[in-house]
Amino acid sequence: MLGSLRARLLVGVILTTVTGIAVAGVSISALFRAHVTELVNAELIGHLGELESLLTVTAVLLPPSALIADVGRSTALKV
Repeated sequence: MLGSLRARLLVGVILTTVTGIAVAGVSISALFRAHVTELVNAELIGHLGELESLLTVTAVLLPPSALIADVGRSTALKV
């Protein structure tokens, strides 16, 4: 069956098409994964900055005595 030129060309076209689609799929998948990873990292860094600013403001508003451990107790003083 593969002796005719038409059959060999058809097999070549099918293999080339399948290979091209597979390579394109892997490439697009890798690009999408990189893009999503970058977006998630940016969101997490933004949330981390927001949490850090909240912690900084809270630490500034606490009186210094609240940050010092009581000598007679094993835990820090609670305000």
